[in-house]
Amino acid sequence: MGGVNIASNAKNGLYNFGAGDADTAEDRAIGGISTGVADGTRSVNMYFKFKNTSDRKVESLDIEYDVEKYRNGNNVEGFRIQLYYSGNGKDWTNAGDNFRTYFAPDADMNGLASVPSVTRNVSGTLPVELEENQDLYLAWNYSVNAGTTASGAMALGIDNVKVKTNKMPLGISSASPDNIRVYINGERRLIIDGLEEFTATVYQVNGQQVCSVTTSETVMPEVSGVYLVKVRCHKTGQVKIAKVIM
Repeated sequence: MGGVNIASNAKNGLYNFGAGDADTAEDRAIGGISTGVADGTRSVNMYFKFKNTSDRKVESLDIEYDVEKYRNGNNVEGFRIQLYYSGNGKDWTNAGDNFRTYFAPDADMNGLASVPSVTRNVSGTLPVELEENQDLYLAWNYSVNAGTTASGAMALGIDNVKVKTNKMPLGISSASPDNIRVYINGERRLIIDGLEEFTATVYQVNGQQVCSVTTSETVMPEVSGVYLVKVRCHKTGQVKIAKVIM
């Protein structure tokens, strides 16, 4: 573990950083410290595994996290954290420069009286598609920015990771004879698939009406919770009620 005033000769490896005293701080971040010592840590990977447990295909993901600094480092190349992703945990794809966070070298390797001393927020869209029950692996790689000399290392960690579906149907609706699908996507748009002419009325679970629309991909009001959407097909008169989450 590490927190305030991490020593310049602190042990290399994977760390559970605390924003304050290493043993008692409740705000934690996972990260690491590298070294140039023989057989020591040259880089650190922080892994997360997710599964699409919905009944819909995920078309992309919005990823957000913080990169936090817990000790200075004077390696002339500086240090960076780069995000990678994989569908099987073996074959990895670089998530690109939008998910690369670089820290320039400091003049020393001093610990810090207040940590994290620097917090960099990273956010962007990851162009991955996940079928139902498919896994996704994320890996944040900490290493020297260039070359293989890993001494003079900074202490960097990952915190506040958020993964949100983008363009993924969040609503839950059963099959119907006309294959009508009702859901709310990541942009808060009410989507009605399978019908050209319809009326859709949104209700709270207590029966109070929220709105009524006749156009697919209508932006929904800033409400949250579980709602019921009653859809009536103008052509057949068929009525379908779907539960959605906003």
